Amino acid sequence: MSAQVSFAASVFLVGGGTAISIVAWRRNKRYLPLALMPLFAGLQQFTEGFVWVGMNGNDPLTVLWGAMGFIFFTWFMWPIWVPYSVYVLEPDDSPRKRLFRLMALIGLAFGLLLYIPHGLNSSMVVVEINNQSLAYEKSMWLDYMMPRWLTNTIYVGSDAGGGRIVR
Repeated sequence: MSAQVSFAASVFLVGGGTAISIVAWRRNKRYLPLALMPLFAGLQQFTEGFVWVGMNGNDPLTVLWGAMGFIFFTWFMWPIWVPYSVYVLEPDDSPRKRLFRLMALIGLAFGLLLYIPHGLNSSMVVVEINNQSLAYEKSMWLDYMMPRWLTNTIYVGSDAGGGRIVR
């Protein structure tokens, strides 16, 4: 909604995420990946705050750096981290453990295919304000390889959606 909202959310998420991460570290380290999620979400919101700053100040470089930080989480990190966090919590004898490891590996491959092309070609990073929120992609490299509905299905299947996908 705004830079101020993103930065304020970042403060609360990083603070809360740090606190629960310390608790997880002391009580049961298997919960640490899950406990780190609010902290990572706070860092993601922090980078989005800079996207807003750049958008409002007509500063394309700030938009680019902020957007690359934001999409690092939405397109790369969350599709790996969410299934990995569940994988760590699954008992060793659980038949689902391999499934979550596979989902994390699919998230890694998918994340690399989504994120790296945008890092190599900054003109692919398109951010627009859409109904008082930021929309991050108009063109995705994977659009040349598969229909967007398939990209969205894979993304949601590997991650439960760390970010908003807009066409």
